[in-house]
Formats: sequence, C-alpha cells, structure tokens
Amino acid sequence: MTLDHSHTKVILIGNSTYPHWPDGNIKNIQVNLDKLKELLCDVNLIGIKNPENIFDLLNNSKIDIQLKVNEISKSCAAGDNLLIYYAGHGLLDIEDLKKLYLTTNDTRINDKKTTCISSEDLKEPLIKCKASNKIMILDCCFAAKAAGLQSDAVSLSGNYWGNTEGVYFMMSSDIDEPSRYDPDDNTIPTFFTQKLIQTVYEGADINRDICTLNEVFEFMKKKWDKEKAPEPINLTFKEIGEMPFCFNRYKLAAGVLSESAADKSWNEVEKNPNEDNITQYILDYPALKNRALNLWAKMKSDWELLKEALEKKSFDALKTFIVECNPVSPVLKVALDNMKVISVESRDTLENKTDRRTRGSSKEKIGSAAIGSINPTPN
Repeated sequence: MTLDHSHTKVILIGNSTYPHWPDGNIKNIQVNLDKLKELLCDVNLIGIKNPENIFDLLNNSKIDIQLKVNEISKSCAAGDNLLIYYAGHGLLDIEDLKKLYLTTNDTRINDKKTTCISSEDLKEPLIKCKASNKIMILDCCFAAKAAGLQSDAVSLSGNYWGNTEGVYFMMSSDIDEPSRYDPDDNTIPTFFTQKLIQTVYEGADINRDICTLNEVFEFMKKKWDKEKAPEPINLTFKEIGEMPFCFNRYKLAAGVLSESAADKSWNEVEKNPNEDNITQYILDYPALKNRALNLWAKMKSDWELLKEALEKKSFDALKTFIVECNPVSPVLKVALDNMKVISVESRDTLENKTDRRTRGSSKEKIGSAAIGSINPTPN
C-alpha cells in the first residue's frame, strides 16, 4: 500500500460567522479549517504537497460555494481524488424532512431554501464528477441526511447517489443527532473535527505504515467520548473506504510522537519572529499563511504602540508596553534598550540636581575641615 495525494483536490467549506444570524456564530469553525490545512499539508501525515489543490472557503456565500464546488468537480479526471469538507450548521426543512440544508455566510434562518446549500446542491456535481474517489466529511447536525439516510445508518436509498465510481462519507452525526462544540473555548476545533485531527496525528498501534479512511474512522470511534457527543457514522460505496489516506504516525515514530514539520518551523518563527522568517514560513507553508500574517500584523501593531510610548519619553509608558508585548517580539528589545537609556538619563539628571543642591554645603564642610587642621583644638 502506498500513499500518493498528488492527484487529490480538497475543498474546505466552513462558516463561523453569520451577519444575518448572529446567534448562529461558531468561531471554532475557523480553527477547524486552519488545523485541517496544516494536517493536509504535513508530509508526515497526509502530505498534499501542492497547496494550490486546497481550496479554503471560509465564510463564503452560497453562490460562491456552489461555483467553486462545480468548478473543482468538473476539473477532476479519472484517477483523481476529491475531498469535500463542510463544517457549520445542518438545518432541517419542515416541509421536506428528507432534505438537509447547510448554512453559508449569507444564511437567513427564515429563508433556508434561498440562502443555504441543500444536500441536493452537493449531490449533482459529485455525481457528475469524474474523480475515481470522492470523499465527503460533514461536521454538522443531522449530517447523515446529506448522504441520503432516512431512518438509520443502513437504510440508504440505493439510487440516491446514482451510478458513482466511489463515494465515501464520514459524518459527525446521524439523521436525528446534533453535533457538538465548546462555546466557552473558541480556540479549539469542534468536537468531531478535533477527534479526527487527533486520530490522524496520533496514528494507531497497528503493524502498517499507512491508514485507510475506514481505519481512521474506526480508530476515532474507539476513543470517542459518548457523553460529550453522539457517535459519528460513516458510509462507503464501492470500497472507497479502503483508500490509503494518511501515514500511521504511531508506527513510523515507533510509538514516539513528534511535532509536524510545520509545527517545528512555526516554533522557530515564534522564537525569532522577524520579517525574513515569517516570509520563509509563508513560502514553505502557504496553506498556513494566516497565522504568519496574524503574527506579522501583531508585530506591526507593537511597533506603532512602541512609537507612541517613545514619543511620551515615559518610563511608565514603556513599562506598560513591555508587559503587554509578545515576549519574543523583536520590538521588545528596542523597548528594553530605550528603558535603559531613559533610566540612565533619569539617573544622570537626578545626580546633577543633587550635585547642584549639595555642592555649596560640601565646600563649607571641606573648608571647615581644612581650618580645623590648621587650628587644632587644644589638649
């Protein structure tokens, strides 16, 4: 078994904010997409070496998502792999319970048909797509409805997906189950995506270097916490579940987990965050450029704050800046150097003032001492 993703195309769809439905915001979904891009590009895990084959559709409109899905589906040929990932809300249609609506950035909760993507919207381009292997990973409530399931995981209508060469579904929830996330911590992925990433990252204690889609799913289920979220389900057509998906990190590392290449590079950037290192990181990992650009923006902001503090020529202003600054930011050294200068200047100024105040009395004392030596007191 070999792993080759040179002909794999990935569409990552996620919606974390809803301008017309603020109550639906799930900030964790942006973390989902960032972490998945890192996972997909890591040569030690999945290894998609061409980042141009990963299409990031975070907070896109319905029409933009449909256009991109249609475009990429049509561009696939026999021998290609197409992976579509979606994270967001899954909404039911009261008038037609067979349908599942997937929310988009322009979703209006009272007009799902017009502003959401229906399961039918994804079905048609996938059926027509010529890719040999088609993978759908859905992280949303009632996800199994998108696969055509109507009563349980084994009651699929055989004609729902037509005459496809191969479709594989990995879904966070059954037709009547919710999906979960932590609303109190938007720095971590949603529950299902977090477990998927963790499973790929850790690997499994089996005597193989590569894991298939089915194996990844089964390993994930073994570690699933049913108290936190309903169990995920999967569905495969024509044995696509046996497709090699990722390297088995556990086996290759002989049971010792190590950092990914991207993580190692990022750690070096954080230790020495300058323009050259940040630029090189973006060139090496273009799919992960967002966190590098965010760091660069923070550094620029730090420079502006430092300039304001320096203009005040205030020790306290610089002290406040240093407390709030990134501890490894190169801006910090400039601030510390200026604090030393201000400290020295303040000390010199204070000494000069003190010297001027005491100079006269010192001369008197010296004079008195001299007079005393000339006129010693009698015995």
